[in-house]
Amino acid sequence: MRKFLFHSALATIMLTGAVSAQADDTYTTVFKQDFTGTSTAITDYGFTAGTTQGTVTQAVDTEAGRLKSTYGEAVKGETRSSDCYATFNAVSSGKMKATFTFATNISNSDDTYASVYLADAEGTKAFEIMYSGRHGYMYLNTKSTTEGEFFALTGDTHNRGCDITVSVTLDIDNQKITDLSISSTDSKGTTITGDLKNFSTDAFANKVSSISRIGFYTYGIRYDFVNSLDDISVEATAASSSVDITFGNNYGYLSYCNAEQALDFSNVDGLTAYIITSADGTTATTEKVTSAVPAGTGLILEGKKGTTYSVPVAVSADAISNNLLKGVTSTYTCEEGDYVFGAKSGTPGFYYASNSKTVKAGKAYIPAASVTASAKSNFITLNFDGTTKISSVSVSATNSESYNLAGQRVNNSYNGIVIKNGKKIIK
Repeated sequence: MRKFLFHSALATIMLTGAVSAQADDTYTTVFKQDFTGTSTAITDYGFTAGTTQGTVTQAVDTEAGRLKSTYGEAVKGETRSSDCYATFNAVSSGKMKATFTFATNISNSDDTYASVYLADAEGTKAFEIMYSGRHGYMYLNTKSTTEGEFFALTGDTHNRGCDITVSVTLDIDNQKITDLSISSTDSKGTTITGDLKNFSTDAFANKVSSISRIGFYTYGIRYDFVNSLDDISVEATAASSSVDITFGNNYGYLSYCNAEQALDFSNVDGLTAYIITSADGTTATTEKVTSAVPAGTGLILEGKKGTTYSVPVAVSADAISNNLLKGVTSTYTCEEGDYVFGAKSGTPGFYYASNSKTVKAGKAYIPAASVTASAKSNFITLNFDGTTKISSVSVSATNSESYNLAGQRVNNSYNGIVIKNGKKIIK
């Protein structure tokens, strides 16, 4: 059941210098919530409670179909605030379009603020729009109500509160807001008008590599009040269809990281992507990637040398929690004990690195802290599904030297599987 109606838009803001959303953009829904249900727990609607200060209750009003932050009996001078957010698959490229309604539906809105924001997985905000109940002002991308004021609502908002419906389009590739529209009614259903002022930037509040969170923040002092959030829709579209990855002519393995785009490795013929789930100082265990990965993910890729593969760009991707590989998005100088990708006698793995070694952007390494062994070897061999992969061992016809599966030279007393003259032999 909905208690408020939303009338004609009072403002559509076309941002100077920005690229407007094109009619032929194809969007995919990544998160949608209208709080229709029987549970009052915000967790049942995909939301997580953040930091709360003072006496605050966060719950879903099942009759109104809204998430509400309710402030109880006021204590003079007490500051009360709450934060909650929902997460979705990270969107790291293309455009994102979000619509939502938030409100201060109260009898006295003095000294209250409510904001909705879009942020990355760590909570760094790319976009935030705030409404001040005390002044009837809107604020964009600001942490303080002393700056950033860009829209002044008129009408009896101070005593009635109001519902504000926002639609915003973000260009993640260029870190810009491209379209923004606002419509509003007071609690009696009367359309509220307003004046645009002091708006000068279309840039994100902070630079982010992806967006995976929509949040709701409220703040107030002195009075009892209720702020609410409703009718959320987040959609996204990838900017390009694929990324080309090329293997050199000498080797069929490489470490890889795409800093800007989520990629889908689930169905690329001839190319296999791996993460590393454990490393003990001599061996690193891999796990095959079977879905899309977020931008910035460190990977090991296996393919055919001299071959270029086209990997589809994903609209979004789930975070990977068990990957020890660290993707490099800008040139990285190693710390003592980091491991960098390489090969030893044709066997892919990671070499122990000194603190002077650098890793180029677009590659991946294993941080020292992720290797569990106290005594670390010079070379960590990769374990692929219980086996060690050997690309090639180059020996001459007269060379009778033998190598184990780690690529280490062994003598005739060694027992086990060895490589001799390019062939596997069991001794």
